[in-house]
Amino acid sequence: MSFVFAEITDYAGVESLKVLCDTKIDVSKSLNSYSQETRVLVDKYGMVKTTILCPEISISFAGNNIYLASKLFGEMAKKVFFSTMDVIDCAKRIHLNANADEIEFIVMSCEDGCMSLWCIKNRRVYSNVQSCWIGSNKAFNEFQKERLSNNDGKASDRTTMAFTKVVQSGVDECVGGVPVVAGYDINIGGIAFSYNYSLYSVKEQVVAPHDVMKYYLASEDGGFSYHQIPVSCEEVMVVIEQMKPAILYSRSKRCKKEDSDNPQLFGLMLPMLIVENEDGVWRRI
Repeated sequence: MSFVFAEITDYAGVESLKVLCDTKIDVSKSLNSYSQETRVLVDKYGMVKTTILCPEISISFAGNNIYLASKLFGEMAKKVFFSTMDVIDCAKRIHLNANADEIEFIVMSCEDGCMSLWCIKNRRVYSNVQSCWIGSNKAFNEFQKERLSNNDGKASDRTTMAFTKVVQSGVDECVGGVPVVAGYDINIGGIAFSYNYSLYSVKEQVVAPHDVMKYYLASEDGGFSYHQIPVSCEEVMVVIEQMKPAILYSRSKRCKKEDSDNPQLFGLMLPMLIVENEDGVWRRI
């Protein structure tokens, strides 16, 4: 099912956008759609549920039928030129024609310099909201508890931290992997994947009185850290320091030609493994 959360934030009178998604996906529902190589990678590393259609518009999805998201991407590609309302109308049509829980969407837009969020779920379109979510209700409830607790400032100050904790928690077996963040980038004047760094502790630490908490755990202690590194509007890289190689999620590059030619996979942010050469250049393996 997944979990996706988006919000419009305001810092010192300046608005911005942010959307966070997990990467876990159930490949058992799509046995015949990937090549064997890609299926193994998706099973292990999932996929990014946010696709940046153009610098002004992104679409995020959750649900049990990822191919309906790919259908939306394909319809927009046929148009060549499209607006935020074109994307919303298409997402609404796909959602209304699907079964319950098959597909839900969040559209994030900075078209014409206007920040907006649209949520398509529950057979409705929620227009120009300040925040919204799709996917797991269990994950959202836990996220809200964490986001609103021990907070002396705004809830948005704790959004990324709370989202990361929920993805890591296992509160819902349909949610997991790593959190991926995208949002408005003032340097490009559009939507882009963000740089993000997180520490994970898979095993709960037992800290005796007067002992010091370990913030950087070794992999054998159940800890790891990762960097989310934006590559382009079509690609984002996840580098886990305790693991080689790295993971590249791409909407256009594929492991096999049969995956590139498969219209059911069009526009989906699928994983592949990459390694860094001695000269600092990353290459696919």
